[in-house]
Amino acid sequence: MKPNMALQERQWYAIYVRSRTEKKIGEALCKLGIENYVPLKREWRQWSDRKKLVETPAISGYVFVRINIAERLIVLKCQNVIQFVRHLQRDAVIRDVEIENLKLFLEQTSVQIEIVSDRIRPGTTVEVIEGPFIGYIGEMVEHHGKEKVIVRFDALQSSFLVEIEQYKITIPKAG
Repeated sequence: MKPNMALQERQWYAIYVRSRTEKKIGEALCKLGIENYVPLKREWRQWSDRKKLVETPAISGYVFVRINIAERLIVLKCQNVIQFVRHLQRDAVIRDVEIENLKLFLEQTSVQIEIVSDRIRPGTTVEVIEGPFIGYIGEMVEHHGKEKVIVRFDALQSSFLVEIEQYKITIPKAG
């Protein structure tokens, strides 16, 4: 692949945005010709005089963009964009399949998603929100570096320890 071809290749990235601006930023990026995805969920909201079905961001504070390197600065100049999500001192690339899985997940479920930036403490009950164990509830056992954790699932009177990426788990909401 030629060096300038790599600059033209579009990949998915996550950007941090100011809270409650996700949909506006998505619209602004569309006007600039930037492909983006704002994960939305539908939920009922109650006001004093009415109840209405509204779309709200499923992952507060994040918008996904599919850009090439040359378009990075355009995204950063958008009002209310804070920065790109980084991993190992680089903008974190998100695989196409992960975006597609997120879209499918949100179409098929009404589960609340919560991004937990702090380390989850051992002993905390967690729910898997992505991957082959999606929907499983387990116990966070230990951190395996910065990105991976060990989760214990109790089933059939046995415990299974599974190493999983931390972003694939969340703390379930009390229901």
